[in-house]
Amino acid sequence: MASLSSFPDPEPNRGIILASGLALAVAGGIARSVGLEDEAAFEKAKSELATVRDKAARDELVVKQEQLDFRSGVELSSGWAGIAIGGSLLAAGLVSLAGIRFRRALLVVGLLPFIAASYFAVFHAGPEALVPVTLVGVAACLYLSWESDQRGRNEVKAFAGFPGRHAKSAAASGYRDRPTAKPAVSLSEAVIPAWGQRVLPEVGGGKFYKSFLLKKDLAYVAFVEADVTDISDYTTVVLRFEQKEASFVARPLPLDDGRPMANTGLLFREDREFSAEYLVEVAPGENQTRVREFLVQSVRDELLGLPDVWLRVSGTVATLTRFGRFEAKKAEELVEIADAIFADYGAEGGPSLMEPDGLVKKKKSKPKSNEAFSPIAT
Repeated sequence: MASLSSFPDPEPNRGIILASGLALAVAGGIARSVGLEDEAAFEKAKSELATVRDKAARDELVVKQEQLDFRSGVELSSGWAGIAIGGSLLAAGLVSLAGIRFRRALLVVGLLPFIAASYFAVFHAGPEALVPVTLVGVAACLYLSWESDQRGRNEVKAFAGFPGRHAKSAAASGYRDRPTAKPAVSLSEAVIPAWGQRVLPEVGGGKFYKSFLLKKDLAYVAFVEADVTDISDYTTVVLRFEQKEASFVARPLPLDDGRPMANTGLLFREDREFSAEYLVEVAPGENQTRVREFLVQSVRDELLGLPDVWLRVSGTVATLTRFGRFEAKKAEELVEIADAIFADYGAEGGPSLMEPDGLVKKKKSKPKSNEAFSPIAT
């Protein structure tokens, strides 16, 4: 199953692009030729109509003329559209061979042909052609404008490199001593089990980019990118608890015109600072006392330390989420707060998330056997 794994934005297959462009251009040329023939037949029928006096014959020519007019309009419109779109794909595909991203190439070389094709479609076929033109235009705009945040993906890569959590370099003890080299390790990618995937739709939609293993079958980190319907990236840590807890959501108190809204959730009168920052919404039918028992002072302090974190608890599964562009440091902080909560409520005794399972050592590239040593860098 490919869910929750990497979904990069690969460059499209240039061979398919070029072949598709050529096929569309050829098909458009054929449709245009047929349309020109029907247009000539329409003009001929129009000329004949001026010489015919018989009413029945005139009515027959009028019907034929209307059919030829409509048919030639559709054929010419689709022909020009095929030539324009196919030519754009061919040109963009050839330009992308020079190392330019296909989307950018298509934006540069395809905009004017698409506008021209749209004009001819409406001119020849009439206003009804606006429907397919609009649909194609919207799809093209979405494709051209929708691009993953490479800066955010670089932050995910930095987080996977495991900064700040693996063993520190040994301190030097003498003049000639050197610190032990820091091991080059990274978190291993992993698919989140079914128990974790069950609650993720409650966190938000979007397109999964990567997920990493912290503790096998206990804790994972997922990075989800925004898509057409979900406007924010988010990072979430998924945890499995030892026992079933009351279901609730603790989230930053919403703002209205920059000012905190009235807190309509579960209040902690002994901790007014927390109630001023967090809205705690208890699921219908759940015991509020159990939620209070879960949100003890230490947990509330952890949340106040990162007041943009959303904590969701659903039975034996919890998620801690930060919305916004991926940042390695923020992901690190999220794991740290998750570790503090997991220590008290985590399954199998809540082992430390700061010592993850499945660390992958990066292999060093071996020098080629025929390379000669040279003291001078080239």
